[in-house]
Amino acid sequence: MRETFFELGMPRVYVFGAKTLPHHHEPLLAAGGVPIAVVPEAGHMMTGENPEAFTAIIASTLSRSEIPQQYRRPAMPANAAALLTDAAPKRKV
Repeated sequence: MRETFFELGMPRVYVFGAKTLPHHHEPLLAAGGVPIAVVPEAGHMMTGENPEAFTAIIASTLSRSEIPQQYRRPAMPANAAALLTDAAPKRKV
């Protein structure tokens, strides 16, 4: 499935809200050439919490232009997602 996603001949971007933890596949996505963007001041409801930023990211991706600098995610080390997951508070079930 990932290989198919990486081979798509269309614009791709991984977007998440700054109030959420990055996905553990983020380093793999970045290594596959998928740009990573962060919507400031937003969680899972990015389109409602910061519609201007979300729209700017999607518009730049669809027009195949650069994601605006203020929304670009710097590259993470390969083990960063594991470190973030380990540091996150554990939920009691």
